[in-house]
Amino acid sequence: MKKAIIGHRGHPCKFHENTLDSFWSAIDNGVNFIEFDVRRTADNILVAFHDPFIPCNELKLPISSLTLKNLQEIAEKQHFSVPRIETIFSE
Repeated sequence: MKKAIIGHRGHPCKFHENTLDSFWSAIDNGVNFIEFDVRRTADNILVAFHDPFIPCNELKLPISSLTLKNLQEIAEKQHFSVPRIETIFSE
């Protein structure tokens, strides 16, 4: 029986979890499947993000209360990008 290797949130030991870099690294390192989390933004965009909130200036802001643009601005200040689900499946 062949074992499947699953990249939990991609390759989070090397890249920020649930990012395209993390997913590509996992694939490059031989995973068969990638598990990621899905959240919906205030402007109804599905994104890959683990928690229902993002830390920002000692606050925890709900992903569901932020537009994609706001979420990306906060993530960029923390040196990562939040991928849209449609982008993940189109890559």
